[in-house]
Amino acid sequence: MMSPAAEPLASLPPPTGPLLTGRGLFKRYGRQHALAGVDITVKAGEALGIVGPHGAGKTTLLHVLAAIQPPDSGEVALQGHRIDRLGAAERGKVRRRSFGFVFARGKLVDELTTEENVALPLLVSGVGRCRALAEARTRLERLDLNGLENRRPRELSAGQALRVTLARAFVHGPRIVFADEPADALDVRTGEETVSTLLRAAREDESAVIITTRDRDLVARTGTTMEIREGLITGGVMAA
Repeated sequence: MMSPAAEPLASLPPPTGPLLTGRGLFKRYGRQHALAGVDITVKAGEALGIVGPHGAGKTTLLHVLAAIQPPDSGEVALQGHRIDRLGAAERGKVRRRSFGFVFARGKLVDELTTEENVALPLLVSGVGRCRALAEARTRLERLDLNGLENRRPRELSAGQALRVTLARAFVHGPRIVFADEPADALDVRTGEETVSTLLRAAREDESAVIITTRDRDLVARTGTTMEIREGLITGGVMAA
């Protein structure tokens, strides 16, 4: 019999309860607690903003929730199925099938064209090249990036590069998109536009989105906000 931790998460039905939960999450680097007992619940389609200063634990929390690294203790469950207990290969499958990622400064592959960068999540999941590139072009068009399909990352502005990463994050229809300080490298106006585009794309795709930032004005654009300091959620969860 297949254990709950090994079930094929991509085939799970639409969630009727919380989409993603973290309970009692601890993570230590040396003597420092990056997470010191975090509880968090994400609902399907929810836009959650996590605000806090540099070093507060925002990125570590995203990495633990997104199965990039397991917690030292505590549990993470996707639709009720523990993902913190999975091995590295199985966590990779969960990330490729169920999660999308947006990082500050884009992190595009320099050797690939724009459309190839967007198609990457599909290509590594085994989707045929023609189909993957066609879906990538559709995503680029939806984000008003027509005509940039064959450009390389170095030929894009910072704002264009961020929108390309948005297209890549949503191209495979993820359940949750994790955005780690997506406006960090941008000026105020471009950062606001990028976050607005991210939230609009999430609504259109009915994906949940978790955004970390140090900017309280940006986090106020999400539906729910929480603050993290020294690895602890402070002040509870607030409706924005």
